[in-house]
Amino acid sequence: MENASKALLIAGAVLVVILLITLGIRIFSSSSGTIKSGTSIGAQVSDTSKIAAEKMKTQTTQTSPTTSGENPLGPDSNNPNSNPGNGENPSEPDSNNPNQNLGNLIKTNNYGDYIDLRKSVVGDSNLTTDDWRIIYNDKKGHIYAMLADYLPYSNKVIEDAGINKVTRFPPYCVNSNISYHNLLNKLNNTTAWQSLILESLRDRCQVRGAITKDILLGSYNEKYGTTYTYTYEPDPNNRFYFRTDPNDNSSPIDTLYMPHPNIGYKDCYGYWIDPMVEDSYGWYMYRNGCIGSNAAYDNESLGLCPVVCIPSDILATSITTSEGVTIWSINI
Repeated sequence: MENASKALLIAGAVLVVILLITLGIRIFSSSSGTIKSGTSIGAQVSDTSKIAAEKMKTQTTQTSPTTSGENPLGPDSNNPNSNPGNGENPSEPDSNNPNQNLGNLIKTNNYGDYIDLRKSVVGDSNLTTDDWRIIYNDKKGHIYAMLADYLPYSNKVIEDAGINKVTRFPPYCVNSNISYHNLLNKLNNTTAWQSLILESLRDRCQVRGAITKDILLGSYNEKYGTTYTYTYEPDPNNRFYFRTDPNDNSSPIDTLYMPHPNIGYKDCYGYWIDPMVEDSYGWYMYRNGCIGSNAAYDNESLGLCPVVCIPSDILATSITTSEGVTIWSINI
């Protein structure tokens, strides 16, 4: 009886083992069915990654449309000359981007700021930041800067342009020994005057030996809210002066327009200008801050304040010194 009981227990244990083995085989077969025949697990993961990558690429392309040549990330923060992306209003400067179009940045209150054209012309020969002053933004794609002082006739550009030096009144006075028309032609010979700026700027910027009356008047009228005009020549009985306060006849002359007011600075009493009209007599800005139009072509008391025309789409930055002087730098 005891032996029979033992036999039944052994048989039951064997049956349980058999059932467990059978169940394990079925589970293994079910799970192994997800692995393709002849394909390793590594290959399966690689294929899955490819599919995911293609899907991500498709989603990125669909959600980030770009125009050919456009940087989909916008301006490159590592490139100071990077242009803003399409759709940005060019008339509104971006305060987060220090490099922007000069034309967008120069407002009326910037007339008189200095601009660095990287070549010393007047003043300290070791500085290039004290030579040119911004005088006008014509809102038509051009910024104008005028030389901040009379041009010494020792500069080689005077010979290159064929301008006559008044050697008995050094170091500024120049004229023509032929005619006023001859003088104007030489002052407007841009090829000769380009040497006043750095060579790398010459393809985009243009220099002339004399500023026009229209630029002078346009600048002053904008800066001070006046409506002064000369249809042909100044009326000697009704002249106006480029004062810092047009309503106060005792206010000083603005040195942007006359670098040495009310004095004959080293025998120079003003500078030649281009009237943009036919005239047998020379036009000039006189030391008293008033435009005149009765100088003989061989006048011996006038110098030059050349002007440079800068495209307004040139990128620029500015700094303001502790003395409150703003200096612009252009990026070409």
